[in-house]
Amino acid sequence: NVVATAISQERFLGFAEDITDRKIAEEARLRLVEVATELQSCTPGTVDYTRIVETARSLSEAAFAALNLFDADGRSFTTVAVAGNPDHIVRVSDFLGFPLVGRRWDHDPAREAALGEDRTAVFPSLGSLTSAGFSASLADRIAGAFDFGEVVITRILTTTGTMGDFTLLYTRAQHLSNRDQLELYAGMVGVTLARLRTEEQNAQLVQEKETLLKEVQHRIKNNMNTMTSLLSLQAHQVRATPAASEVLNDVRSRFQSMEILYDRLYRSDALGSSSLTEYLQTLVRQVADLFPATPQVTVTVDSGGEAASQERCVLDAKRLSTVGLIVNELVTNAMKYAFSRDQPSDAAGAARGTLAVTIVCRDESVEIRVQDDGPGLPEDFDPENPGGFGTTMVQAMVAQLNGAIRFESSHSPESHGTLVVLVFPQEVGG
Repeated sequence: NVVATAISQERFLGFAEDITDRKIAEEARLRLVEVATELQSCTPGTVDYTRIVETARSLSEAAFAALNLFDADGRSFTTVAVAGNPDHIVRVSDFLGFPLVGRRWDHDPAREAALGEDRTAVFPSLGSLTSAGFSASLADRIAGAFDFGEVVITRILTTTGTMGDFTLLYTRAQHLSNRDQLELYAGMVGVTLARLRTEEQNAQLVQEKETLLKEVQHRIKNNMNTMTSLLSLQAHQVRATPAASEVLNDVRSRFQSMEILYDRLYRSDALGSSSLTEYLQTLVRQVADLFPATPQVTVTVDSGGEAASQERCVLDAKRLSTVGLIVNELVTNAMKYAFSRDQPSDAAGAARGTLAVTIVCRDESVEIRVQDDGPGLPEDFDPENPGGFGTTMVQAMVAQLNGAIRFESSHSPESHGTLVVLVFPQEVGG
């Protein structure tokens, strides 16, 4: 930087200033801004330790650098990356008899004592760091082969302790440069490593929770399957008493609806939620198959012809279970009372009865229609004052959904049958 001022027509007064150091410092600060952005974007899967240690080497103007990360105990450490002349790195590994990257070093009290409490420790030679695994003679051979002199160790600190360190080696003609910037960078790396460790721990905890949840769901499903089998066996044993057998089969179908739900959740990638349409398609057919009239009944389950409806029909496990119990009860009643074992067939032996379940999911509500072409509801049926347990349970479940249900029935020869319409909000609490 040169400044000149004319003091006469023939003379000038000039001032010259060497701003090399200032420019170097400015460039280093800009580099720190860049690496700060890079560190913030690091994830456990994308962190580049080689780039981190190369940045430390460049900032400190060292000939060679190693990044060491401590184990969870904070004592032993592993060299995770090195930077410097690639040929020299290979030759150093040959001297040592093992590759540096991936090498785990046991706790060395002498090294720890030599470092002291300073954030950055400067040693006159490599021989100052000798230990049981790194003899003085080996240190002298490596230092002589590569003209190593000063050794610098800068700790990577966090609020909870030491995460690791940068070990920097200089040639005899070099010395530590930009100490403040190196320590600032080490602090940034410490914050990043602490964040990445926390993210890894959180991811592991989430994975463990998901595994445990799936295991619990699997065991619940197995227990329900056992209960269903026991109820089926008991119903068979009391088949001479139709009323008792009917009650046991009703309970079995309710267990089966929850078993199907747990099976879907167990197999689903999205734990805690599943497709309502797919769930009811399985449930309705399995409940219908419990009744002897099923071969004479056409059973359909669809999403009302709306392609987008099924995509919106994803509910949480609690509401799926509630809806499943309601639909289970409605389908059970239809199969039990709308169709009999001697349901008439056409001349070709095809089914004459129909049971249709339609699911329509809109942006704000879900509508489920269960319709049969049986004889219709009894004349004295009153949904507000149900006499049976099943209808009482349905009304209670509908209230849990903050929904509404209506029953329609026709006894005319042309359009006889029963239609039940359930409507509830798409969002919880809606």
